[in-house]
Amino acid sequence: MADLIAILNQSANGLAAFRAAAHTAGHNMQNVNTPGYSRQRVELEALGANFLRRGAYLGQGVGLTAITQSRDLFLERQIPEAVAGRARYQAESQVLRGVSALDPEAQEGLVSALGDFYGRMRALAQNPADLGLRQAVLGGARNLAMTLNRTGQALEDARTGVDAAMTREVDEANALMGELAALNGSVAEARGRGAEPNDLLDKRLLVANELSSLTGATIVTDDQG
Repeated sequence: MADLIAILNQSANGLAAFRAAAHTAGHNMQNVNTPGYSRQRVELEALGANFLRRGAYLGQGVGLTAITQSRDLFLERQIPEAVAGRARYQAESQVLRGVSALDPEAQEGLVSALGDFYGRMRALAQNPADLGLRQAVLGGARNLAMTLNRTGQALEDARTGVDAAMTREVDEANALMGELAALNGSVAEARGRGAEPNDLLDKRLLVANELSSLTGATIVTDDQG
């Protein structure tokens, strides 16, 4: 009878362990296209012997020790800094596109208009009695005035756009920080129960990377996780 109970216990341990393995494999397959998901792995170990029969220890089968994540921590630590750098470059690029009116190589830009106006002025200075050159100077002055107005408006539009984007992104950043704080609490609570919340860790990393991309901030993990 004792042998039968031992066999049943061993079978129950094995079924529980491999049921967790099958569940984890299914979870991995279903989340293969989920952004931020890290593949999970079942850690098994041989259960210690519990009975001694005829000079040999009889083991209790296999047991589940943990469900861990397959993650490259070295590469993962590089991601926040890379994402933050990309965010800075994108922000600079957007602002510079907004002030493209100051580009010295622009065909109808401010530098071109100034050069054209002073060129006409030099020509008129050499022959001030020429009515055609006088008309050319007036045309150049009008073109320069319109270019100055366009440039001023472009700069104002760029400033307004940057202000609007900052207001919008501050709200988004605050929402992400609130979500990150809530996830930190959930992770700490789960770990307090002795479990490693793999899916919560994936979600937290995804939110942290979004925050880095938005603000250029670098995420640092402290000793409390």
